[in-house]
Amino acid sequence: MKFYKISGVSGVCKVGLGICLDLRYPEFSRINCQKAKTKYIGYGAKLLLFTGAFSARKTGPAHWEVLQRARAIDNQTYVAAVSPAVDETQPYVPWGHSTIIWIIWRK
Repeated sequence: MKFYKISGVSGVCKVGLGICLDLRYPEFSRINCQKAKTKYIGYGAKLLLFTGAFSARKTGPAHWEVLQRARAIDNQTYVAAVSPAVDETQPYVPWGHSTIIWIIWRK
């Protein structure tokens, strides 16, 4: 697992990057978001950014947004996920819903 510092946004927030498969595993997001403990564990990310191409026929409608919300709630952080544009003439059709999730707690 590698962690990346995004140039140009270091003053705004730390960003944890992942692919669509990483979205399914809470441990990946937790390690990205926890405070840095060693050189290799913890990054302190305030935004999790995932790329993904969930299938429009199976996993997209059922899992795409639910998993993003779960990672946002698990880590109390922002989650952004980008997906390719939909082209229904191709053999593989991605879900194609880019999303930004944030958690707002009200008293």
